[in-house]
Amino acid sequence: MQKKVEGLYSSYQAEQVLLTEAMKQERWMNKKEGDRIEGLSEKVFGFGGLFFLKKQELIKPLQDKVFDATGR
Repeated sequence: MQKKVEGLYSSYQAEQVLLTEAMKQERWMNKKEGDRIEGLSEKVFGFGGLFFLKKQELIKPLQDKVFDATGR
């Protein structure tokens, strides 16, 4: 989805001088959608994101057992 938005934005930049005002507005909305997707991606997969926190939550008990078994 992000690649599609990036492609649309690149196309917009290349054709910007040839577009009517209505066409520019439509393409600008696609850029804003891409920014929203990027923000959501960072929120889920970035450092401190939901994926990172869930992975940490699931691994913590196993790490504790390993540390306890090795004498920490």
